[in-house]
Amino acid sequence: MRKTKPPNDEFNFKTGQMNFSNVLNGLLTPLIAIIAVYIAFQQYHSNKKQGELKLKLDSNNSELERKRLSLEEYRVKLDLYNKRFRIFEETKKVLHKIAQEGHINLIELRDFRFSTNESKFLFDDEICQLLEELKTKAIELNQAGEKLKDLSQYPVDSQQRAEKIGECSGLNSWFNTEYDHLEIKFDKYLNFKNL
Repeated sequence: MRKTKPPNDEFNFKTGQMNFSNVLNGLLTPLIAIIAVYIAFQQYHSNKKQGELKLKLDSNNSELERKRLSLEEYRVKLDLYNKRFRIFEETKKVLHKIAQEGHINLIELRDFRFSTNESKFLFDDEICQLLEELKTKAIELNQAGEKLKDLSQYPVDSQQRAEKIGECSGLNSWFNTEYDHLEIKFDKYLNFKNL
């Protein structure tokens, strides 16, 4: 009998050995599957971490946007405050001058009008009316003071002069009162809690 050699890819039943290439082929498929599972697992974790980082980044971006808007809102409030405070200071300065000197020249009054012209956009009617009344009464006070200089129309110790002096006194009293209450009237516009 002739012994026949088993093919390379078959199991030799007599010796109990298998060809090395068969073993390698048999192990290679599960090894590739294990590597594929490992790569998929790594990608899953990588994608999960990337998603978490994206969420954190989106969260941080939205937080930064909120802070930017908050800073922008604060800047607008500060600008509004500065404009209102400038008008308050101008008004206080004019009231103080009139209360101290009993008059204001027309150039200073014109400058006051120009410097407070934007008040209608920054304040309610209460302050706008106050500023208009201040301008009107300043003109009345100046006119009354000028008329008192004309001794022919308002002679010393005359009833007309006494009435004109009373008018000037009443206007001066108004300016003093307004100066004393100015901070109260402007408080709701200059208090940062109300901006």
